[in-house]
Amino acid sequence: MLKHFGLEMNANTTNMILPTEETMTGITEGIITDTPEELIGFSYILCSVLIVTAFTAFVGNFLVIAVILRSSKLNSVTWGLLLNLAVSDILSAGLLQPLLIIIQTLPNRNVIQPKPWLCSLTGCVFEVLMEISIWTLSFLSIERYFAVKQPLHYHQRVTKQRAVKIVCTLWVSAICWGCLPFVFSTGYKFNPSYQMCLPQLGIAATLTFTAVGILLPFVLLCCMYISIGKIAFTQAQRKVVQCTADNCTYVSPKQKDYRAVKILAILAGVFATCWLPFNIFTVIDLFVSESLLPSLYQISLSLTLMNAAINPWLYAVLNKTFRIAAGKQFRKLWGQGFCHFDDNKVCPPPGENKRVLKTRICGDHNVLSTHFGGPKLQQRDLHHTKIIKLPHQLSEPRLTLTSTSSVLHKPCLASMNRNKTI
Repeated sequence: MLKHFGLEMNANTTNMILPTEETMTGITEGIITDTPEELIGFSYILCSVLIVTAFTAFVGNFLVIAVILRSSKLNSVTWGLLLNLAVSDILSAGLLQPLLIIIQTLPNRNVIQPKPWLCSLTGCVFEVLMEISIWTLSFLSIERYFAVKQPLHYHQRVTKQRAVKIVCTLWVSAICWGCLPFVFSTGYKFNPSYQMCLPQLGIAATLTFTAVGILLPFVLLCCMYISIGKIAFTQAQRKVVQCTADNCTYVSPKQKDYRAVKILAILAGVFATCWLPFNIFTVIDLFVSESLLPSLYQISLSLTLMNAAINPWLYAVLNKTFRIAAGKQFRKLWGQGFCHFDDNKVCPPPGENKRVLKTRICGDHNVLSTHFGGPKLQQRDLHHTKIIKLPHQLSEPRLTLTSTSSVLHKPCLASMNRNKTI
């Protein structure tokens, strides 16, 4: 252990060799070329956690991106913000976390310090993705606040055009934010405590970065969620009146009515757990000369990266609308994969196991709706709907039929002529 501090004993004599100027320079800069034995076990554990985190984050965010892009029902502003969050998180899982895994597995951890361009690029990407993820969560809380607080004016205040402008502005601002250390300081430098390249700033600049980049969006998120929680709690406290033929009684709210308040508390708690420790340790280093244990710094950095794996499951997968859309997409891909494997095999629509021939006469319109299904059919036109207009009919047909179901108006339902199942 003495050689890590620049002290070494001569094997032939009992004299102690004092550290040279080069070794003392390496010590003052916090550079340790050999991994201490006490940290080897922790490095393996941390590396395993990072591997699981990277895999979970990549799979979860890829699932969110694929379902949102393929589903026509997930085209609201909320899902647009979640799509932006998933893009930033999947970039973090695909770019930053593999680099940290490599650093943890190699004996010489200062692999990126000799390459200033790689160190600067890594630190800049980390800052950009961190700001995008944090501020997207804040804008998502603001959007939910308007949806709950002012539902009548929601579509006037929150539009897709404004959401696109906000997302574009967020990316441009985050890129500029990540480039600020190159302008006001020496850029990014490898920090041996975090095993990561971080901006080298003064006390005032670091406090400004922390306040604007972390504390401001966190306070904003907490304020929005507290306001939403108050509204949800107030609605849950209201008693419902149930009346029968004899009397009316008050019914207390069920336990599930408080679920919204609990979810909001979980969201704020996860945000604080993942992002605050890293920034608290960064501020402590400014005023405390002695560094804390290296394991604490690395755990705090791992928590920030772990947030990329938690976000898709917390904000999307637990949502019922997302699960329904994902189920439809999986069933669609599953059916197409098995049907189109063989060109001679017929691919019936989901849920169709028989052929139904329906003919309806609605006023002057003869409507022929044919549904095909089942493995015995040899036709490729599996599902079609045809509207036949009489020659003397000039106006547009009143009946609208979709490719998956027949949507009939009430006059058409009353005039159904024949429904035959083959």
